[in-house]
Amino acid sequence: LQLYTGLVAQLHGCASPAADPTTAAAAIAAVDRESAAKLVGCLEVATAVHHSLASQDLPAFFEDHIKEWMALMLAALRYVHPQLGGDADDPPGELEGLHCTVVEAVSLYTSKYEEEFAPFLADFVQLIWSMLVAAGLGSRHDKLATTAIKFLTLVATSVHHKLFEQGAALKEVCERIVIPNMQLLPADEEMFEDDPAEYIRRDIEGSDADTRRRVACELVRGLCRNYEQQVGAIFGNYVTAMLAQHAAAPAASWKAKDVAIYLVTDLSLR
Repeated sequence: LQLYTGLVAQLHGCASPAADPTTAAAAIAAVDRESAAKLVGCLEVATAVHHSLASQDLPAFFEDHIKEWMALMLAALRYVHPQLGGDADDPPGELEGLHCTVVEAVSLYTSKYEEEFAPFLADFVQLIWSMLVAAGLGSRHDKLATTAIKFLTLVATSVHHKLFEQGAALKEVCERIVIPNMQLLPADEEMFEDDPAEYIRRDIEGSDADTRRRVACELVRGLCRNYEQQVGAIFGNYVTAMLAQHAAAPAASWKAKDVAIYLVTDLSLR
């Protein structure tokens, strides 16, 4: 009771200001880096507050204004600023923080408020999917990649899994999302060389930290729940090709065999 009383009090104080679309408009219109960074930070905080207030139950105010909130979140995901970018191996920046926070909020709606969120789901799936493919494999985007893949897994295991049946969607998610994120990355190799015990704990034994490879494996299992034959056929072709690649040049293509082993193991343990 105390929890809900506190949430109601907070909701009355900040629900309306947080939903003000002028914050997003100002960020989109910002030109200089400092202003853009501050406004992106405001958007991130507003989204995080929204997520927190909706975590127990969907407030009537949010339900009544869900269209405005979803428009705000879509705008936040689409927003880019040339001066807020960085190298692939830089630490996450302001935009990555905002995008992760929005994807986490969207994941909450997908899991808890399916009926209310259904009209907006397809747009978010398409946008997050595109963002994930464009993000690349640099460590700057690790948190965004893992958060986005977990969202896709959530959709794949929900009643809305038929979104993956459209066109070549299933093949594309296997080829452009699962396979790249199962690869052993330079940061993984460095960890193995510097601290083998920590690498084994994180990547093999399992830990609290999400990794690209782990969430990609979870996505494979999620897809297999409804599309076992199709997913098996797609990855079967890849396993054959990667093993052939390794056989032709073992020293140069050992990472291809590593991915093939992970795929076979994951498909066997689903």
